[in-house]
Amino acid sequence: MPAQDHTTGARALAGVAAVAVVALFGALQQYGLSDQYASQFHDPFHVMAQQERLQPVLARIPVTEKVGYFSDLPDSDLAEQAAFAYTQYAVAPRVLVPWTAKVKPVWWIGALSANDANLAAQGRDRGMVLVENLGNSVGLYRREGR
Repeated sequence: MPAQDHTTGARALAGVAAVAVVALFGALQQYGLSDQYASQFHDPFHVMAQQERLQPVLARIPVTEKVGYFSDLPDSDLAEQAAFAYTQYAVAPRVLVPWTAKVKPVWWIGALSANDANLAAQGRDRGMVLVENLGNSVGLYRREGR
C-alpha cells in the first residue's frame, strides 16, 4: 500500500505542476496582449492629459472644496459621461458636481465640445467669470458674487 500512496502523491504533484505551468503561460500571454493594446491605444479618452491640464489650477482650490462641472453636451451623451468621469478622476480628492446639482460651488470647470467655443460667453451665460483658459475648450470659472 505505501508504494501506491507514493505513486498517487507523485501524480497529484505532477498535475498541480502542470496546472501551474499552464496558468503561468496564460498570464504571460495576457500580459503580452495587454502591453500590445496599451501601446496601440494610448489613453484614448485623454485622461492623463486632462489631469496634467488641470494640475496647475487645482493647486488654487482646496482639496475639501467642491468643484462644479458643466458642458454644452446633453447629460445622456456618452462622450459627456466619459468627459465627466475623467474630469472627476482628475480633480480627486475634490468632489465634482454636475451643473444640474442643487449645490452651486464657487469653482467650476467647463468642458465644451467645439474647439472655437467662446469660453467667456459660456461662463457669463451661467453667471460665472472665466478665470483661466486651460486649452482644448476647457476653462476654469469662478461663480460671480463671491
